Amino acid sequence: MAVASGGAGGSPAWLIPTLIGAVVVALIGIGVVLVAGGGDGDKTSKSGAGQGAVVLEPINARVPHPFTDQATTGTETNVQTASLPATVPARAATGGQVDGSAPGLYGGSGNAKVCDREQLIAFLETNPAKAAAWAGVIGIAPSQIRTYVMGLTPVLLTRDTLVLNHGFVNGRATPKNSVLQAGTAVLVDKYGIPRVKCNCGNPLAEPTLTKAARVVGTPWPGFSTTNILVVVVNVVVQNFTLVDINTGALINRPVATDGSQDGAVLIDTLCDLYPDDPQCAPLEPAPVEPPPTLAPQPGHTTPPTAYPDYCNLYPEQDGCGGYPSNDTPPDYTSNPCDPSDPYYDPYDPQCAVG
Repeated sequence: MAVASGGAGGSPAWLIPTLIGAVVVALIGIGVVLVAGGGDGDKTSKSGAGQGAVVLEPINARVPHPFTDQATTGTETNVQTASLPATVPARAATGGQVDGSAPGLYGGSGNAKVCDREQLIAFLETNPAKAAAWAGVIGIAPSQIRTYVMGLTPVLLTRDTLVLNHGFVNGRATPKNSVLQAGTAVLVDKYGIPRVKCNCGNPLAEPTLTKAARVVGTPWPGFSTTNILVVVVNVVVQNFTLVDINTGALINRPVATDGSQDGAVLIDTLCDLYPDDPQCAPLEPAPVEPPPTLAPQPGHTTPPTAYPDYCNLYPEQDGCGGYPSNDTPPDYTSNPCDPSDPYYDPYDPQCAVG
């Protein structure tokens, strides 16, 4: 599967390095080769496929033949990948395949207007011809549109992503392989596969390139054919781990929710996902202080250490070093019959009056 490009009227300056050799990058694992080229993205064939063209679709740009009125079902936003955590897939150096369940693949903004599922449903329910074509792309009956759409999850692309987009021309859906710019709002299914382009309601599917094709349209700042992603099915997702495009923090979004139930990603979950994150560095163990010991006095053995206070209380005992040489041991001779003696005991037999 390959994509090539070229256009009439000469090549823009940004194309010159990539056209040398006619090969730019292989999308890992799927054999897609993108070769950049110029041209008008609208000059595709009437079928929409564009004779092997891959159309560049920047954010907030009007697309030809949308399913819904432009911007009635969602808005888009700029995503600066430089502000995202270095560990997330959005900061990967190259493009290629990525699992739809990958943590950090998609972003969130906390703006519920990014993708309005109810508005999309309402539009299709009042436009039966478009609803039939839309449902046909997804592979469901028109009567299942509401249930299907409410099971999707709104997210923002954090990387330029290759999809099979569909416009609506002459009563039918017209496919075209498109690269959606990072920041595009989409609805993804339970596998994390983009299924709807929010700002125009177009149904999306996996790209179907089978031969060389050219990239047409005006590239946006930072665009590179080497950084395009293709999202593939891996596992059913219960909760998407998104990146807050404003703060770079991670967000936990349950499947089929609109952001109102978002929660924080707990630190242990974060470290399971990104063990190299600085927050996940193991804590240095606190130094262990050795138990205090008493220095032995000359001529005596080392005092016991199991009970460090023992020798303080009983310095005269064996192993405690005795008393310092300049001290005199206390006189323990006592008179229990003397009331002034600290050990006075009038009941001692010595004190009996004869």
